[in-house]
Amino acid sequence: MFKEPASAEKPWTAIGNFTGTFDGDRHTISGLYLNSSSIGGVDRGLGLFTSVDQGGTVENLTVKGEIDGTNAGVVVGGIVGKNNGGTISNCTSI
Repeated sequence: MFKEPASAEKPWTAIGNFTGTFDGDRHTISGLYLNSSSIGGVDRGLGLFTSVDQGGTVENLTVKGEIDGTNAGVVVGGIVGKNNGGTISNCTSI
């Protein structure tokens, strides 16, 4: 299924406080757009995942897109906004 890329009018809502395992299987997520409205009230970062907590793993993934961190007031990263003890491996953000 084709999904329209995210934009300033329809930004991606980041996945919050992740503790599971996400294996991207060497796939690419493209068209990601994040801004300050992408973050929920309890989230701590701005990225595909707002945070990856202890026990969480994100691996084998490329993310292509744009992040507008203006007025976000949080840490920013393409894959993960904030790593809180999780494991991020073999990932690229362009």
